[in-house]
Amino acid sequence: MRTHYDNLHISRDSDAETIRSAYRRLSKQYHPDYNPSPDAHRIMQIINRAYDVLSDPQRRAEHDRWIAEQERIEAETEYQLVIKARENTSASDLKGNSVLKRRAILMGMVSFCAVLTALLCWQVVNAFHQRQDVTSVPNTTVANHAQMQPEMMGALANGTSMSIGHQQMIASTTMTPTVYVRPTAAPNGMPFPQNTGYIDGYEQVRGINGTSRVIVENIRNTSDVFAELYTIDNPQILRTFFIKERSQIVLDNLDFGTYAVRYRQLDDGEELHSENVILSGAAREATIYLQKGRAPTVVY
Repeated sequence: MRTHYDNLHISRDSDAETIRSAYRRLSKQYHPDYNPSPDAHRIMQIINRAYDVLSDPQRRAEHDRWIAEQERIEAETEYQLVIKARENTSASDLKGNSVLKRRAILMGMVSFCAVLTALLCWQVVNAFHQRQDVTSVPNTTVANHAQMQPEMMGALANGTSMSIGHQQMIASTTMTPTVYVRPTAAPNGMPFPQNTGYIDGYEQVRGINGTSRVIVENIRNTSDVFAELYTIDNPQILRTFFIKERSQIVLDNLDFGTYAVRYRQLDDGEELHSENVILSGAAREATIYLQKGRAPTVVY
């Protein structure tokens, strides 16, 4: 089981400063601008996702509860396997005793047949009695075989019951997949606007100088999105907005810096991150393109 803590290479009791330091260190190591590896972009997406969750106290608490639940399920599964192993051991012992009993009965039958054959050889005078004795041997064998049948059938029945019980145990630990339902409101409970624009209830932070702007284009996408603008150097959300499919929004009054957008496809719940854009004196306007599947999803 891999967690966001593992992705940032930190312990679960790390404080906010440790999380921030780990994120900066890994960003410098794997950011595509500094790392030419073809996997750098994918790894950076995972790092961003982990930092987004762990830097938010509420989302971190939800992640911790998820970890605890997974550990509980693993412990319970391991306990069930131990109990099943003990049951199998007991069943093997019972089966071994049953085999020994059947073997003893078979040896007794063989000895009985040997003694009876010897007696028949000495009683050649009475042919009728000889044939009668010889006939009784298979009858005895059939009778004993008939007595063994319920035991064998019982063993088979027990084996079948154990197999079904094992299947039921596996079925009981299988998680039922959830069905995605498109939300009609933002996480703060406010409904999404009818048209592209900012969402009520969220603080829309303006820059100190406010001479630059970012155009977020959703024209190539086939889904409405819930999106957040932030800077790479600061986890604070600057703007929270809604963009309809085939539409765009202009985010103005921004300071110089490196910006990115994380957004959720409302049609299927897929969460993505945009590429970074830089606003500076030489580039006071930049465009971020949102497109389904453009950035890899974060999978654990």
